Amino acid sequence: RDGAYSNGRMSSKGVPAQEPSNPVSQTTELPKVDISTQAMQLARRHHLDFHEVKWAIQEFDRAPKALENGGMEIESFRKVLQRIFDVKNIGDDSLYNSYNSCKVGQGPPNIEVFLDWYVTNMFTFVT
Repeated sequence: RDGAYSNGRMSSKGVPAQEPSNPVSQTTELPKVDISTQAMQLARRHHLDFHEVKWAIQEFDRAPKALENGGMEIESFRKVLQRIFDVKNIGDDSLYNSYNSCKVGQGPPNIEVFLDWYVTNMFTFVT
């Protein structure tokens, strides 16, 4: 009547009726997609080989996330890169640049951010 309540409904006690909760608007955790499905989607999006992307996802999943924010220490990231690029050594400058670009020390590693970096640097990263 006075516009204070949008639905205008009243309960049997003369009190404005409560809107039913909307389960769609409640935040719920989405089911985790299996690694093969995730790798297929990301490989298509980034124009990469499925096995290459799946390998990278597995390496990040296996790596320890020892920082309090869920991020990776730089030496753990070095080992991940060594396995992904199949090399024994990664120069410190390249490591620090990639560590900062991929933001893996700032929180849990984001495979999308890594793959964006990877696509740009995969041929020039290891010389």
